[in-house]
Amino acid sequence: MKIKKEFKTFLEITTEQKAGLEAQILKDGRILHPLIIGRYHDNGKTFEFLIDGHNRFEIAKKHK
Repeated sequence: MKIKKEFKTFLEITTEQKAGLEAQILKDGRILHPLIIGRYHDNGKTFEFLIDGHNRFEIAKKHK
């Protein structure tokens, strides 16, 4: 899955907001809101990119 800079920086959050999101995810043991992934096809191949949920994705990767 590709991360496009223009989507990642579209709605940035503060350090405090990200820490709160991380605490909530760890407390709940899961991500409550789904990541939004876009798909497109080119020359018979399917490509995916993350549209929304960059911070949640980063936190999930950090904590496996």
